[in-house]
Amino acid sequence: MKKSLILVLFLTIYGCDKDSAKPVPYEDIQQLMNQAITGINDNVQYIVTGDSTRDNHYNEMIAYYIEQLSKANISVYNNSASRQSGQDWKNNADQTTLGQAVAATFGDGSNTILEFSLGINDYSNGATKEDIKRWLKEGLESYLRSKPEAKVLLVTPIKTGYKKRNRVLKEIYNELSFELYIPLVDGLVPTKTVYKNSDYYHDSTHPNKFGSIRIVNYILSEIGDSLFHDTVTLVERSANSIPPNKIEMLGAVEIGYWDITTGEARHNTEWRKLSSITIEPNFILKIQHQGNRFDVIFMDENFDFISSEKSFTWLTEAYRRITIPENVWYANINISSDGYLYDKTNDIPSVKYFIETSKVLKIDEINDGLDIKLRIE
Repeated sequence: MKKSLILVLFLTIYGCDKDSAKPVPYEDIQQLMNQAITGINDNVQYIVTGDSTRDNHYNEMIAYYIEQLSKANISVYNNSASRQSGQDWKNNADQTTLGQAVAATFGDGSNTILEFSLGINDYSNGATKEDIKRWLKEGLESYLRSKPEAKVLLVTPIKTGYKKRNRVLKEIYNELSFELYIPLVDGLVPTKTVYKNSDYYHDSTHPNKFGSIRIVNYILSEIGDSLFHDTVTLVERSANSIPPNKIEMLGAVEIGYWDITTGEARHNTEWRKLSSITIEPNFILKIQHQGNRFDVIFMDENFDFISSEKSFTWLTEAYRRITIPENVWYANINISSDGYLYDKTNDIPSVKYFIETSKVLKIDEINDGLDIKLRIE
């Protein structure tokens, strides 16, 4: 008999409700992890399913999962991507999907732990609580039908700048844990006290490297037992996080220009522009080139026009800056209205994120305020 059916029958007979129900234990997950640690099972894997709060080009969270879980002889599969939603994951749309998670899972799933944390982008896209819950539940049920022995771990999405979204997603995850009898880690716990602290967050939604380490440490500490805690040890960090300002986004120089009222490409042999660049909202861009145009046109995920602004000079520095608004996915940048003169400069344009250097945090600072059971090496 399915665990969820057993739970429903128990609650029906004994009159318990979801508010008084005890948390689902991590025993199955712990047993599988310990099999990997002791060498009984060399095929244990940990699949991370999520959005940009798990995987983007600067927070290094997946790399930290790999570094830590490799100590326990557990492999990691990345099933996360920036902007992914629970609806698209369920429908096998966009970058990471239910189908990919199923294909990556060994056999019937008996050697697999799937960590699941989606929903932030569903809410941001205007979905109701009922819709988000239905999409997440249908996706999880589809996965478990294909891989019935897999151990699923729900992780409540982390704290962001939208209080209502935080509350609604927490409610959804509590209900899913109860209804599907799946263990849950509250992702708000490691993030609620450090939110808006630039030592842990890059912007209003995304944790930086140290915030990511804090989250992973908390999750692994919560689900592991004493053997796991002694095996997956904490690591002191001597190097600072690698911020987005070190990531070059070079678009190719092209003939023509971007229309500043529509964002559309126009052919004009006298103009030069950069090919469209994929970017993250809320950051500051550093733009440097030797042209005479500084238009930056922001576009949404459907490549529809949002706004057009000019980058501005910053004191005596050679580059210009501009802040990326909310909901932006692409930047279209004009370089020169005198392309023939520009071509003679042999210029190589530079577009980077600008992030102020943050301090290095010691491991006790990273985990400040949390009850982390993993010991330090």
